[in-house]
Amino acid sequence: MISTLIVDKDKDATDTLKTLLSDNCPHISICGKTETYKDALDSIKELNPDLVFLGIDSMQQNCQEIFDIFYPIHFEIIITSTLDKFAISALNCGASGYLLKPIQKDELLTIIHNTSQRIRDNRRGLNYFFKKNYQNNGNVLEELIGIPTIEGYEFVPVRNIIRCEGMQKCTRIITVDKTDMISSYNIGKFKKLLDQYGFYSPHKSHLINLNMVRKYHKEGSIFMLNGSWIPVAKRRKKDFLYLMKYI
Repeated sequence: MISTLIVDKDKDATDTLKTLLSDNCPHISICGKTETYKDALDSIKELNPDLVFLGIDSMQQNCQEIFDIFYPIHFEIIITSTLDKFAISALNCGASGYLLKPIQKDELLTIIHNTSQRIRDNRRGLNYFFKKNYQNNGNVLEELIGIPTIEGYEFVPVRNIIRCEGMQKCTRIITVDKTDMISSYNIGKFKKLLDQYGFYSPHKSHLINLNMVRKYHKEGSIFMLNGSWIPVAKRRKKDFLYLMKYI
């Protein structure tokens, strides 16, 4: 079963969504419903859902700011909206899908199918993204991540990644070997993959290895091991400085 939380002030849309899921998606279990992002945060902590349907019609922030509210994100997000103008932004932020209201059955089922597959992959520990190099005694020498490229996957040690930079729908990965790779996955996917390894997103377009930080400028920029400067969003300065105390 896939536990699912619905976050939306639109009662009619919520009722329609619940009916469609109940009638057509028996593997989807609705574990809760909230109307505000604040209540959603509490529900996520309590229920730990696999999937969140997130209504954004009445939002005052852009998509990245909304995703920041729920950071770190350990669940899939499907956006619902009466407007299509946020679709590209939402998908670039890592959303699994974007549904226009009124929600249509065929579109919902297509997105549910794809999202369910992503959740199953995550439950398997993202095995096709990660592998381990072992020493002769059986201890793990290093963790490798598979970088999806046009040709396939290129495996590199996680600890050698300095930072990732979003480039529209692609991501640039910079390593200590000074090999820059362009991945076909957006930066939102890498945020999910690397969060458990001490990576942090100080800005919507950047993801950094906290162990590679060498200097912080109080006006809001980070100096990395390779000599690059990374901006820190104003709303993330306090969070970043707090995390650095424990590195």
